[in-house]
Amino acid sequence: MTVMLDAAPTLEERQAAAWFPVETGFWVANTGGRYLGAVERLRSGEFSARDATGAEVGCFGTLAEARDAVTSEAW
Repeated sequence: MTVMLDAAPTLEERQAAAWFPVETGFWVANTGGRYLGAVERLRSGEFSARDATGAEVGCFGTLAEARDAVTSEAW
């Protein structure tokens, strides 16, 4: 198996991360066409953050914290 890694994103790409609602309580992020991860609101009211591979980054009390975790994990 061959693993191909993308070049590290530029500062402009990191700042341009865009979030899109897919359905109620579920958002995905990308930048420059690169998938970064997703955030899902749980029944508990917490927000589950996942990276681009689907691995759990963690659960957070606010949507903003979960989004920050996804974008931080991507770089």
